[in-house]
Amino acid sequence: MRIRLAVTSLFVTLLILFGAFYAYQAFYIENSIKHAVLQTSHISIEKLDVNKQEVHLELKADNQFSFEKNYTSLYQQIKTLSGNRKVIMDFVDQPSPEI
Repeated sequence: MRIRLAVTSLFVTLLILFGAFYAYQAFYIENSIKHAVLQTSHISIEKLDVNKQEVHLELKADNQFSFEKNYTSLYQQIKTLSGNRKVIMDFVDQPSPEI
């Protein structure tokens, strides 16, 4: 009887612990990164994946997006929001009508 209670207690504790971690990850980190990208003009998020080790973004920029002016500040802002995670930013290529 006590073993069943201990196992149930352990299961509930782990469920709450991991549930809180994933809720924090989803609500704080992902939403903060989405908000930072949306504030940058001429760029949108195609895919966002946040895990314990890294933040992986696939971004789509239009022709008016300036890599020289905006990339470094956007990267630094996302790096700050992601904590000590590695930040990977991939840009989705836009097909050229001439090719």
